[in-house]
Amino acid sequence: RADLSTMAPGDGGGAMGAFFFIGPLGGLVIAITFTAVMVAREKAKAARAEAGLPPEPATQAWRLWRGVLAAVAVYLTAWGLVGFNGPDLSGDAMRLVVSELLPALAGLGAGVLAYRS
Repeated sequence: RADLSTMAPGDGGGAMGAFFFIGPLGGLVIAITFTAVMVAREKAKAARAEAGLPPEPATQAWRLWRGVLAAVAVYLTAWGLVGFNGPDLSGDAMRLVVSELLPALAGLGAGVLAYRS
């Protein structure tokens, strides 16, 4: 059994592995946090409505933050799902489309939807 605490990879494999693990995991953490914030804001809106107060309009900064956060969370999560499942495609161009373009488009779409809502 090897003692992993004394290993020092010379090719950066440990850092690369950490990046490919932390990226998708970070996307999931951001998505969970974002969902919790949105639920709390919706509860606050419902409480204002029950009290007979008009709804508080979303500020431009909040809309932009919400869009960026949604885009990053969806991109990292989709990128992780594609990376973990691995695109079983024969062509290099199609592999690039599936592994990079589809997560980017999903993130961009989520960001636009979150910004507009």
